Amino acid sequence: MNCWQCGAAEAALFCKQCQALQPPNPNDDHFKRLGLQARFAYSEEEIVTAHRALQRRVHPDRFVGRGPLQRRLSLSHAAALNDALATLREPSRRAEYLLKLRGRPLDDARDPIQLDPCFLMEIIELREALGELKDADAHVERGRIALEVAERVEGLLKQLGEGLDGDRPLNILAQYAAQLRYLRRILEELEGLQLGEG
Repeated sequence: MNCWQCGAAEAALFCKQCQALQPPNPNDDHFKRLGLQARFAYSEEEIVTAHRALQRRVHPDRFVGRGPLQRRLSLSHAAALNDALATLREPSRRAEYLLKLRGRPLDDARDPIQLDPCFLMEIIELREALGELKDADAHVERGRIALEVAERVEGLLKQLGEGLDGDRPLNILAQYAAQLRYLRRILEELEGLQLGEG
């Protein structure tokens, strides 16, 4: 991209010639926007640190005296960086985003994920069990189920992460990610039941 202000070639975040802030590149994915490689194995701290470092450089307060265009560009960068952070900091969202980047989005109506019928039956049974555990004295059983589901979520995340950073087939990884969605909803329902107790 050429600099919008001086026309210099290969202007990145800031023009090398005139130091003007450049618009966010619409072709950049969230990883590239944060200066990271497109892989799964990041801690939340690594992603937050990358976000914070870039956010400091493009924060709108730094562009108060540099004209309305650069101020608008800084706001655009800040919004794009916040979107990247929101998507990548949470492991299951990061996994789904990587699958999408690699051509296997979970919500593709033309190629839906086929989940194992046994898994779907298990989810139905879990939901039925939750429906029976609405009494206040059922908190021990809800805690047991929450622990089991959380362990399965962790196991699936581990398999998914290893597969995304390795060479597992995308269809298998998409099934893991779809299973994660279901299990995370169960955990959210359990949290809702526990909050309803208080």
